[in-house]
Amino acid sequence: SCEVEAVAEHFEFAKASNLFAPDVDGRLPDLVLDCTTHLRCKVDLLRASADVGVRVVTVVASTAADPTRIACGPLRDAYTSPAAVALRLAAQSQLPAAWEQAADVVHTTEAGHWARSREPSIYGLA
Repeated sequence: SCEVEAVAEHFEFAKASNLFAPDVDGRLPDLVLDCTTHLRCKVDLLRASADVGVRVVTVVASTAADPTRIACGPLRDAYTSPAAVALRLAAQSQLPAAWEQAADVVHTTEAGHWARSREPSIYGLA
């Protein structure tokens, strides 16, 4: 069976021990789906999840127009989406190497997406 616990909360690293606390059976979450929009929160969530060994799938904001070009894969392999690249670069500078095995990203693979982006950042969020 599958249980989903939706947590509508602004993530802060200081709160990580509460959010990643084991349940009554002593189990940690199997997966965290990150839908936050702020780059700092995303990096903090990746750091907290890496500390306890919980896998994360993070969704990055995008101005992509082609829904057939949405992809999900390792964050370390995301090079076409400016938002994913900004997150990868921020995470690389602040997290241990082990985080790369535990983070996937939902992003765009649209060709020419860089031409529409002002710079490699999460638009409006960096």
